[in-house]
Amino acid sequence: MRSVWKYKLDGGRTTLVLPRSSKVLCVGLQNRTSIQVWVEQNTADDVPGITYEFYVIGTGHELPRDNAIMHYVGTVFQGALVWHIYYRKSP
Repeated sequence: MRSVWKYKLDGGRTTLVLPRSSKVLCVGLQNRTSIQVWVEQNTADDVPGITYEFYVIGTGHELPRDNAIMHYVGTVFQGALVWHIYYRKSP
C-alpha cells in the first residue's frame, strides 16, 4: 500500500533508511519549530531500503562539497531564519 509518511529533520544532517520505492514530496515547518519531510512510500515494499541523507542548510551557509549529487527539496521559513533542504541517496 502506498501512503505518505512524515519524518522530522534535525539541523545539519539527518539520515533515514527508506523503502526503495520512496518518493520525496516536500518539506515544511510543523508547530513553528519542527522541520518535517513528507515521503510517499510503499509500506509493503520488502526490498532492502536505501539510505537518504537530508541536509538542513541556512541561507549563506556553505553547501557540502559534493553537492552536485544532491537534490533540492524546498525552503522553510522559521521566523527570521530561512532553511534550504537538500537530500542525496547513499550508494
